[in-house]
Amino acid sequence: MIENLIKDVYKTIETYYKSNHSSDDDYNIFNVLGIAEKEVIMCRMLTDLLNPKGLHGRGPLFLKNFFEEVLELDVSDYNLEKAIVEKEHVIPESTRRIDITIEIENLFIPIEVKIDAGEQPHQCFDYYQYAKNVKGIAEPVVYYLTKYGNVPSEKSTSRGNKKLNVEKDIRTLSFKNDITRWLQLCIDSEQSGIVKAILEQYMNAIKEITGTLNMELTENIKKQILVDSNSFKAAVNIEKTMIAAKIELTEKVFEEFEIQMDSLIEKKDYMFTKDKSWYYYKDCISDYYSKEKSTWPGITYILDDTKINSGKKIIFRFEMDDILYGGFWLCKVNKFSTVVEEVYPLTKNDKNNIQDFLNIENFFDAHTFCSINLPESEINEEDYSDDNPDFREMNDAAINLVDEEYRKEFVRKTINVIQEKLFSLII
Repeated sequence: MIENLIKDVYKTIETYYKSNHSSDDDYNIFNVLGIAEKEVIMCRMLTDLLNPKGLHGRGPLFLKNFFEEVLELDVSDYNLEKAIVEKEHVIPESTRRIDITIEIENLFIPIEVKIDAGEQPHQCFDYYQYAKNVKGIAEPVVYYLTKYGNVPSEKSTSRGNKKLNVEKDIRTLSFKNDITRWLQLCIDSEQSGIVKAILEQYMNAIKEITGTLNMELTENIKKQILVDSNSFKAAVNIEKTMIAAKIELTEKVFEEFEIQMDSLIEKKDYMFTKDKSWYYYKDCISDYYSKEKSTWPGITYILDDTKINSGKKIIFRFEMDDILYGGFWLCKVNKFSTVVEEVYPLTKNDKNNIQDFLNIENFFDAHTFCSINLPESEINEEDYSDDNPDFREMNDAAINLVDEEYRKEFVRKTINVIQEKLFSLII
């Protein structure tokens, strides 16, 4: 019964995509230019719509809708025409940049946007402190905007022993619900014209990346599941098995990485020692899929000949935070060649010592001081192409890894990228 249901659902999906992807509605500028999942560009679009002086020419109307519908704030006490809306707001004497800020009179609203990029240590914590100590907001709130309204991890909301109260100091927002609901209000306020068309395309791009655009397909599959009790029972059993299947697929991907990486290190004599203690994938993948936050499963290699003062060493690591990325960390390593903790932030002396071993000029405000999304991204670039598997959403690039030959070739290609763009930096 399960096999029949799977075959029927697959036929439904195949028919849907053949018959529903040839209309004008599918000609979306965000998809054509490949920017629907590019965090920086999508964020810039959102910033301009919120800006009362934005190029949309609608003054504070869209911002008013955002205050009332999304932030649930009373705007009657504010002259929204005087609101200052900035993208990538720089925190002085820091390389921190808040994705979007809204500032008006005694109000300062920091918005951190995450589409697919990983979290950075202390990020939300630092934004909260900036709003409180520099902007003078007595009880600031950091707005955390993600695809589905995810809660930031402790990694982002704490620094040392100090932690934010996530329920009080953080408010989560989602593109799937909050932003699309707000955009619909903005669309309804437009009669016709280019602004209305772009708003619609922006909303459709968001629906695409949050998996809500193909409601017709969902309805068709739902009908197949509800056709009788046997079909429904088969679907329930499939659902129960999916987490285990995702875990096994992801483990197979990392196992292939481990095999090919070990061969590379032995062949190239990079003088790495593998550490199976620090967020090792076999210890983390189960929690990754059973909890609603990343546990960063990955593989760590300690660069043996980079001993830096106070027991610090450079490590190379690649890990999974929805997508794969790899890079170098500075970590404290004990006498058993085991990573104890990452060193962050880097001191000036740390940076000088690192440059004795790695040919890099610039250090970015992240726990990895030189990172790359895999396999298709530039160094320190947060966006990624459709070739990058998303292990949370299981996009096509991730699903294709079920095929063993495809998986081996993907790993080979990715390790080539690691060699060319990361290992080439080793002096």
